[in-house]
Amino acid sequence: MTHQPTSIQAYRWIAESTILQRLHREICRTLLTQLTPMTAGEIAAGMTPPGRINSVSPRMRELRRMGVVREAKTRPCRITGRMAIAWELSGEEPTAPEYVKPERCPTCLRTI
Repeated sequence: MTHQPTSIQAYRWIAESTILQRLHREICRTLLTQLTPMTAGEIAAGMTPPGRINSVSPRMRELRRMGVVREAKTRPCRITGRMAIAWELSGEEPTAPEYVKPERCPTCLRTI
């Protein structure tokens, strides 16, 4: 099985992007090396050098907001054994996400 031309084109956009940071690009590179969708745990384990799931998971949400990745399915993670979202490259060019001002609790002023 090979990658779709749109995934390869998307990776080229990602590699040249000024929007994405180094970790974003490393995650996309790891996703491109696999032929099946990967969970955050699998992506972290597949990075060179291996990353931490705590740094990968938040980046997946950011990449989704930019349109770079999409949720493929939910399945057990091969690393943790827990049910998790498996991600794949969307084949779309990254776009700058809109800034959303965080909401604050009127009583304690914590971000909610």
